[in-house]
Amino acid sequence: MNRIFYFSIFMFLSMQTFTGQEIIRVDPGTSRGTLTLSDLVESVEYVPLETNDDCLMGEIKRSEHVLVSNNYILVGCVTSQSYYLFNRSGKFIAKIGNQGQGPSDYYRVRSPFAIDEEKKQVILSSSMSIDKQQLKYYDMKGKFLHSVSVDKGLTEFTHFQFEGKYVVTNPNYPWKKELDPPFNYSIYSKDYKLIKQEIATIHYSMTQRGGQSFPVLYCGYLYNGLLHVKNTTLNDTVYSINKNFTFSPKYIINAGKHAFTTQILSDQELNRRMLFSRAIIASVFETNKYVLISYMYDRKWYYQYYDKGLRKSMLFNSSSGIPNDYDGGLDFWPHQQNGNEFIGWYDAYKFEENENKTKPKGSGNALENLKKLNQKIDSESNPILVIVKMRQ
Repeated sequence: MNRIFYFSIFMFLSMQTFTGQEIIRVDPGTSRGTLTLSDLVESVEYVPLETNDDCLMGEIKRSEHVLVSNNYILVGCVTSQSYYLFNRSGKFIAKIGNQGQGPSDYYRVRSPFAIDEEKKQVILSSSMSIDKQQLKYYDMKGKFLHSVSVDKGLTEFTHFQFEGKYVVTNPNYPWKKELDPPFNYSIYSKDYKLIKQEIATIHYSMTQRGGQSFPVLYCGYLYNGLLHVKNTTLNDTVYSINKNFTFSPKYIINAGKHAFTTQILSDQELNRRMLFSRAIIASVFETNKYVLISYMYDRKWYYQYYDKGLRKSMLFNSSSGIPNDYDGGLDFWPHQQNGNEFIGWYDAYKFEENENKTKPKGSGNALENLKKLNQKIDSESNPILVIVKMRQ
């Protein structure tokens, strides 16, 4: 009997290894572990965005409002409805374009589309109406160059650059088939032509009308040279996108009894009652040893790590991210991932309010860098980017 049992377990694990697909369970009742920032990182870099009268900005509202390239940082500020370009050290370069309705203006701040370092251009999304979707080109000093008309998917939905192409996460209205594309992901060429679409959207009907509270969330990160994506609440699969743009299922994020269902999302009244008793997956990232997941449950944030070797999940012992015992700074959680480089950002006042009493384990340089940062900023300063390099 035991021999049969162990053989069954072996076959199950072998199947998971063969398909490359693992089930990661999300549960707010999971035990807390001891993993900390010093266990994960190679270095932590703080980049204070220059503050002057030409680039005053408030809080960065959404993670997709920031683009970080090899040499530049582009931030879209909702408060001032402006885009600001900085170099990689945080020095302000220029305000890009202007909000307005003229041919050289963008309609409002959205996700900045791209930074083309080779051509020294910034590309912004602009949608004047459902029938007028444009990408607008500016030089590095903010001067308008030209615009091109594109499919609405490229300006209306979240996108990622990958292998010289654009991968777009589509669904915004899964309860309205007439508005929502039939696929979760669309791939466009560099000249904005649709190449292919993958993974069918799960549509459903509304049984009641009213204010909808459907959490439309996406996840995307670059790891081991491949783009990984997870889109919408009902799609629990993290896919890796191969060089030939085929999609391979890699992880299933399984929230069990805390997951959303089509029944909950179809009934507006039921949705409103149960929204915060469901696990709302907000982000997924990956290192060589761990998968990092953040989610909201019962109006509280939870930060989880999945040990790929042990196939076991634990919660970080912090309500704001990965406990920072590296330099004693703010607990860290990334907004973006590019390989082993993880990027986050915080308002300056949070550094003044930092009450982390953990004894730092990082180098003397790490402690000195945080000390210099605190001397350089005050509560009115622009946000600070935190760039963390994870160990390989």
